[in-house]
Formats: sequence, structure tokens, C-alpha cells
Amino acid sequence: MGVNTNNPTSTLDVNGGVRVRKIDTFKNKPSFVLVPDSKGVISKISVTSLESKTEVDKVKSRVIAVVQKGKDQLIREKNTYVDYVFEGNISGINTDGIKFNSDKTEIILPADKAFKIKGFLGIRGRKPESSSTGTPGYITCDFYTKEENKTNIIITTMGYTESSTEKFDDGGQTRPIVILITGKEGGSIRLRARYGGRDAGDSGYYIAGRPLATSLGSYLLIEEL
Repeated sequence: MGVNTNNPTSTLDVNGGVRVRKIDTFKNKPSFVLVPDSKGVISKISVTSLESKTEVDKVKSRVIAVVQKGKDQLIREKNTYVDYVFEGNISGINTDGIKFNSDKTEIILPADKAFKIKGFLGIRGRKPESSSTGTPGYITCDFYTKEENKTNIIITTMGYTESSTEKFDDGGQTRPIVILITGKEGGSIRLRARYGGRDAGDSGYYIAGRPLATSLGSYLLIEEL
């Protein structure tokens, strides 16, 4: 039925104001209230969804994820960048929207959100007692982000492997922190590393996988702001 309209779009379509002369008062808290959308269509919404959330509720509603790198990854050539492959686990809160691309070199994040991403990106020698040159090799790492199909290098960090004076030859980047705002098409992050020391290849260095007693490991913490 249409009131002041010949083309109603709902069961009751009122083109004009609505006046109700008597409205009873609820004695108990209602479960739902009626609200209009941008087109004036009235729907019900639960009262609990309109109430202020506690700090615990806010945390529970956010994406908080740890992305692990499971396996060591060989750096075959020095001074050559390689992409991190994150074949490990994703764990945390509301992680369903975090995905990998087909070769697991890109972490795809949900659309229309802001994230703080930090972590540790480790490098380790082939063996715990890996022979060393006596001086640490250096490591550089680039974070790439993709927003609305636009790719940028957002941050570069630098670190070192430990020298032969240490029991284990491993090291990593300074702790990187990246702020990423994803657009309507979503967003993603990709990492790559370059080892600039003396030894690479089968007897040289690896991007560290999971944390071990002999390795610092590689992992990312992704937190929705």
C-alpha cells in the first residue's frame, strides 16, 4: 500500500511524515529497536549491538594474529633478494580474513581496516656451529604493501648475523613496525630479504623458520587498530 505514492516499494510505503498519538512504554529492556536506513526503509536492530562495548569486547572483535614461518629457507646467492615464504600457521583472534596467495609469499588482509604489523625476521647458519668469517654478515629486509592494487616499499630494516665468537650463528632484523590501511579491494604485505655476508648457498645462510633453541625464528604479529 502506498500513501502519497503511486509506486510503493514496501508492503506499506509512506511518502511523508508519520505521527503516532500514543506509544506504550516498555517495563523491561527491549530486545530490538526500529531504525531507518539511508533510504528510509525501517528494520529492527538488536539493542545489545547499540550498547557501548567493554574493552574486552573490543579486543574480541578485532583481528589479532600471529603468522609463523614454518621452515628454514635457503639463501642461495649473496646480495640477491628472496621472498619470504610463510608456510607456517596463522593463529589468534578473528583470523578467518587473513589468507596467503598461491605461493605463500603474500599475506592478504581484510578490506577497510587499519593494521599494525610487527615481528622478527631471523637469519640462521646451516648448522648450530656454522663456520663463520669472524665478522657478522649483514641482512636487509624490505616490507612491501599493496593498497587498492598499488604496491609500495613501505619500510626497510637492517640487521646482522652473529660472529664466530657466539655459540650459534644466527641474527635478524631490527624489529620492524608497519601501519597499513587496506582499501575496498583489501590489502596485502610481502617481505623479501637479502644476505650480504661472505657465505651463501648450501653451506651458508637461511631465512629462519620457526623459533628454535638454535634459531631466533621468523614471525609476524598482525593487530587491527
